[in-house]
Amino acid sequence: MLTPLTLTAQATLLWLADSDRTPCEQPPEEVLPRIKHARVHAELLNAGLIRTSGRFGNPHVFDLNSAGHDRAEQLAPAYRRKRMEYRLLRAVQTGQITRSADLPTSDTDNPAYTETELRRAARKLRDGQFIHRGGTNPSDLLRTEPTPLGESALEHDYAPDDYLQRSVRGTVTQNFDHSINITGSPGVAAATGYGNAVSHSNTISMNSIDQFDAIMSQIREHPILNAESAEVASDSEDSIRDELVRGSGRIAENTVNQFISNLITTYGHQVMALAGQLPGILG
Repeated sequence: MLTPLTLTAQATLLWLADSDRTPCEQPPEEVLPRIKHARVHAELLNAGLIRTSGRFGNPHVFDLNSAGHDRAEQLAPAYRRKRMEYRLLRAVQTGQITRSADLPTSDTDNPAYTETELRRAARKLRDGQFIHRGGTNPSDLLRTEPTPLGESALEHDYAPDDYLQRSVRGTVTQNFDHSINITGSPGVAAATGYGNAVSHSNTISMNSIDQFDAIMSQIREHPILNAESAEVASDSEDSIRDELVRGSGRIAENTVNQFISNLITTYGHQVMALAGQLPGILG
């Protein structure tokens, strides 16, 4: 299980992994404020993502190693979403207007956040109990505030779901057995072929969340062919991801199968191979 990183550490890691960087180039102030320099250096060093301190004669030089490059590649698909959820939570805390256009931005936010992304982020904060219950429209968000869980995530500089993983990492010792029989399932058969549909049992770990995010990010790069089904698939994705984050137990077989079927209806046969990987992660 990978240790969650603070958002500042993630931003630093992604900046370091950019192909345009030189080996000795160090993060600028807008990426890594000087006041957080030593803490983030220690965080990345302890995670095994940068080389031992002292290289180039500077105790806090950021020298990315191969594990750091791999982790950056893994984090990249979900970083935009995590960054927005954190910013929205901060905006709720400070009473800012919470339309996406009014959220704090920087040169790294490209393209700009959309209202759809805002509503999805608001729903995740609400369902994850990071803000008090309420709607997901901007006017509703102005009338809510962070829960103690949300305040703690902000205080520790973690994206909401990363903070939840960090919180349960040392306390959750049991594994959940998810036995999902997918033989003959229309959704899975459409994605993998009936001859490849099998019965299996796996264990969902926190790393499954990153795998799920990576696959869904690739799927969403394809053009939407059915807008109505896309909305249903989006809601299902949120629900399934929340279950993964919570580690709340078995994901219903019909939920997994219907989700795959909705994805194929939404994006067409071009996502079959990607959708076919989901049972191995969710099962």
